[in-house]
Amino acid sequence: MEQVIDMDGNLARAQRIEIDIERLRRIFTKICLGIYYHELGSRLEGNPELVIGFLQSRNQNIVTERNMRIDHAEFLLRNSDLKGDNPDIFRYKFMSFNNDELHLLFMTFYGGLDVITWLSLHDQEPKSIPMLQDEESFFLHRKQRRSNEMQLERQALRI
Repeated sequence: MEQVIDMDGNLARAQRIEIDIERLRRIFTKICLGIYYHELGSRLEGNPELVIGFLQSRNQNIVTERNMRIDHAEFLLRNSDLKGDNPDIFRYKFMSFNNDELHLLFMTFYGGLDVITWLSLHDQEPKSIPMLQDEESFFLHRKQRRSNEMQLERQALRI
């Protein structure tokens, strides 16, 4: 254990862990490609762009953008079936858009480590990510998600 400064600037004790982010991205990319094949029966050419929700950043713009992308994906997939034989360890949701030219994959590892990606055919940038039909519902969903997170944090502090 060593003393570190947390994201809020407070002194704390923590175990330092070095993360090889490029290796992590390669692993998640292989998982994404495997799920794509499992779902659609064909190979995806190219590399998906990943949003790794559990990586920390001191840049608040990056954090805000990442959280919005995760919330957007959760909202689009809110009525999709949850898949995975052992959901406490790994679960995912998968949905296709734009005549099966674009696919959204939302994976959760160990109950809270989120990774999302848009998978596009032919290794092209997605031309049109589905926009929200009901913006008000999205923001209500986002507000409820943040409220639930705050409740969990308060409960964890009481333990």
